[in-house]
Amino acid sequence: MNRYYFLAQDYRYFERRLDEIERMIRELSEKDGDTSRSTDDPYYENFLYTEHSRSQFKWCRRLLELLHIRDNAKIISPEEPDNLVLPGKRATYRMGKNKSLRSLLVGSYLNFTLEQAVACSHPVARKLLGKKPGETCTVKIHDETIRLFIVGVKSAYPTV
Repeated sequence: MNRYYFLAQDYRYFERRLDEIERMIRELSEKDGDTSRSTDDPYYENFLYTEHSRSQFKWCRRLLELLHIRDNAKIISPEEPDNLVLPGKRATYRMGKNKSLRSLLVGSYLNFTLEQAVACSHPVARKLLGKKPGETCTVKIHDETIRLFIVGVKSAYPTV
């Protein structure tokens, strides 16, 4: 089972998006009913019905995907625990031997609020999740296996 990690503010945005999609599907259903009463031209009527049905099918399929994500979502607080790479944290790591330090801001599975963050489903972020400073992991990038050494982890949010 896949887990989809979200920061609380991203999850709220995600739920609003689900509500918007449900509303669009209802509106498309109403339009389908309106097209059957709107004109005497059967070709035009059939064309509108087909377009609305196609759009409705597309949005229903997307809604089912998003409902699966919602059902398997886990909300993460960036404050806890301090030393683990989680959404809302910036991981500093070294790629390979004698390479310069790099930094990666990990966002939610669907990132809406953190600018310049990569989704936690990104291949590098996925390998870093749950790691502590001092730990290593390997990631395959462009057919090359690279070792990552985690140097530090800090919250992307200012402490109050």
